[in-house]
Amino acid sequence: MAGRGVDIIPGGPRPECVVFEEVKDHILKETLHFIDQGVSLLKEHGASKDWPADRQGSLNQTKDTIIHQESTMTRMWGDYARASIELDANRSSEIMENIKQQEQALQKSLETYVSFIEERSHYIKKELEDYSSKDGKPAIQQKTKALIDANDIASQGSRTIGQIVLDQTQLFLKWLERHMEVRDLGGLHVLPAGV
Repeated sequence: MAGRGVDIIPGGPRPECVVFEEVKDHILKETLHFIDQGVSLLKEHGASKDWPADRQGSLNQTKDTIIHQESTMTRMWGDYARASIELDANRSSEIMENIKQQEQALQKSLETYVSFIEERSHYIKKELEDYSSKDGKPAIQQKTKALIDANDIASQGSRTIGQIVLDQTQLFLKWLERHMEVRDLGGLHVLPAGV
């Protein structure tokens, strides 16, 4: 009940920035599956080599950067929501400009991450081809060929990284619009700090 110690969040809880998961689900899903299957097959036959440590380190560092950027974006959305609720147009405008800059930085980090995953995929493909040609057993050759062919024809999704990042911000802005509409209907106690 509003005003009696119960916080009501008009429009539901504020969304969080989850572009990393979206990119993995919509752009990298088949490639990540191929890498997992390829590594499993190579390990099963004792032929797996580790991806170079410096490349793995760069991939992990990029992932950490993305997670930090997502957290920053979520925080910025909260700042923008508070400024909007307080009707501070100058602050809202400044924060939205920062959000747009953060979107660009996040998109660049995601593109770097995708390029590392594609590089890893090519590394696994080469390992599979090398192992298949050295092993010479028809069953192994068929298995590796089927895995490589499936990866080559797999659809990578139609959404781009830029579209995914933009969609996340649009999701937040739609939430904020609903939040403001419900608040403007009256009768709800809204605390800006709880946004």
